[in-house]
Amino acid sequence: MNITEPLRLAVGSHEAGSGKGCAMNVISWENGDSTISDMPACVDPMLARVVQRVNDALCTHRDGDMLCPSCSVEVLRLAHRTVGTAAVVSGLEAQRVYVRIAVKCARHVSHLNDDPRVKAAVAAEAAAYAAYAARAADADAAEAAAYAAAYAVGERLSIGHMVVDEFLRLTGHVERTPDPDVTAEAVERMLVAS
Repeated sequence: MNITEPLRLAVGSHEAGSGKGCAMNVISWENGDSTISDMPACVDPMLARVVQRVNDALCTHRDGDMLCPSCSVEVLRLAHRTVGTAAVVSGLEAQRVYVRIAVKCARHVSHLNDDPRVKAAVAAEAAAYAAYAARAADADAAEAAAYAAAYAVGERLSIGHMVVDEFLRLTGHVERTPDPDVTAEAVERMLVAS
């Protein structure tokens, strides 16, 4: 395979056939989904939302809506860690996992500002997301952990990895390494399509 241009991810939503996509679109493509989506069938919805947040907020020096090549590689590395996590947990157990991750995220970002009002606001938002996650039975419960990236300006990527680590720990799921041939083929097809 001869790639002459670096793979670059894009932020936000994209028209089908535009040649642009976020990290979750790449995972969907690699997974062979019949419809390419930012919520691939092989990824837990909460983890997909976390990767989407990191994808859209990590690169502060992007060119328009395109991430730089090095940020693209880092976000795609995070996205690959989520493959195979769909249906690992569901229903009430998923809600419990999401709430525990939300609490860990809230604790992790609470130090980012010494202003007690900001800490109180972060804690209040964490409590609101956790309460929502405890009630919700659908994919919107994914926001229980994804919100943390909005507060952790310099720590978005590390928080994304922390969320994946915690999800794997709480569920007992074993991370699987993506097949490099599948990834290379997907990148090749993306370059042809763009």
